[in-house]
Amino acid sequence: MQVQQQRAADALGTDRAAPPSVVPPAALARLRAQVLLGPITITANEMPAEPIVEQTGLEEFDREAAIAARNAAAIRPYCVEALDRLMMLDDPPVTQEECDDLWEQLESYHQEPEPYGIQGPDDQHINLQLQAYRAYAEVLSRGLPIDFPPRVPVQLALDLEASGLDLEQTGIVAEEAGIHTLEKLRELAPGLLALGFPMNDLAIVAMQPHGCLALEKMTELARDLLRHGLSIADIADAAAEEDGHLILERMLEWMPTLGPHDFPAEIIARIVSRPDSHLNLESMLQWLPDLRELDFSPADIARIASCSEGYWTLAKTAELAPELQDLGFSPVQIAHIAAHPAGYLPLRKTVESASRLDALGFKPPDIVRIAARPTGHLNLEKTVELARALFDLGYTVQDIVRIAGQKNGHLNLESVCALTPRLRELDFLRFNIVRIAEHATGHRNLEKTAELAHALIRLGNSPEQITTWVARGHGHAVLQRKASAGSS
Repeated sequence: MQVQQQRAADALGTDRAAPPSVVPPAALARLRAQVLLGPITITANEMPAEPIVEQTGLEEFDREAAIAARNAAAIRPYCVEALDRLMMLDDPPVTQEECDDLWEQLESYHQEPEPYGIQGPDDQHINLQLQAYRAYAEVLSRGLPIDFPPRVPVQLALDLEASGLDLEQTGIVAEEAGIHTLEKLRELAPGLLALGFPMNDLAIVAMQPHGCLALEKMTELARDLLRHGLSIADIADAAAEEDGHLILERMLEWMPTLGPHDFPAEIIARIVSRPDSHLNLESMLQWLPDLRELDFSPADIARIASCSEGYWTLAKTAELAPELQDLGFSPVQIAHIAAHPAGYLPLRKTVESASRLDALGFKPPDIVRIAARPTGHLNLEKTVELARALFDLGYTVQDIVRIAGQKNGHLNLESVCALTPRLRELDFLRFNIVRIAEHATGHRNLEKTAELAHALIRLGNSPEQITTWVARGHGHAVLQRKASAGSS
């Protein structure tokens, strides 16, 4: 196609007669490229079968409908090839105006090719085949090149569209994963769609680094995985991981062993998708008897195992649970603390801190809320350290739980201690400060409030209004925008 376009471009510089009117250069280059490709040839086996037309009983109407259907079917393969040729151009038409310009030139060329000076190898003018002209006219008049993804074979795009993948998504998959992957998706989609997989999910799988292998493995294993209790979503999510084909194999390997123990299938799927899955899965079986004896449910055990370093956290759970139960924590509460990345850290810190926090008025549900976060061990440590100072500032146990029971709760506690006096001078009440602080970004919200509140109040904003702006995740950014807008 590039050679043809170059020949077309070269022809623009010849001394032959110019076209009969002023022509957009891009339209003329596209015209020449298409003409130089020669006639569209459709073999007998590419011709569609006789269309079936529903009969109405009105003889003349049915006869005309049958003729129209046959004509449409006959031109269709020519239209597909014409659109293919257009979409393989380096510069296909992408607007209706460009389609109309090319259509106009094709019509003019079909009527009188000589003024265009386009010649074949024998130095004779090339006539535009009637079927090709009709096909180009049909395709361009409907603006089809605007919608179809470039450099994707048209029949492939149409087949995928019939399976539920729209043209825009087809273009995305082609760009990310290539034509070979689209062909594999077309090949395997019907069988997977019949099992209930959504086409959009299959496209996401296809775009992964080993998408073709994952689609093949889904086709091979999906029925067995469904029989073991995994859902369509479980299988699709696993296949969409970077090494989805290997994850699906591991799922089928482990499901017969884990299934009889009533572990939730969706959590097993999540565990298997982890890089350290074999360690976590083996640890589940290893600690299952001990943890079941301590009244942990299979779902609790699986949730702990599904986290990073779950194998180590399971061992620590079995070790520390008896002591935590003696301190008043239930298996569900213990599992809630443990089911986080490196969950053994807040478990261990809970054992160390529970008695001191109890003496300060914190009950097991309060401690769980503080501990059951990715930074839970740090939250607990800082709560023990700062609770009395916060009480002296007028905060209650429940205030502290709201502030500390977040990711980065330890930083929130430090900021509340440091900034409360300054914020109170600006008439922020206790409940305002708690609302600002009870977010993962609470410490940054407080710092930005302390920095900007004075200026915002001078502009007529109340502490309550400022609290409403900043009391949210990333509220510090909201407050900065408000301050910038107010000062401009």
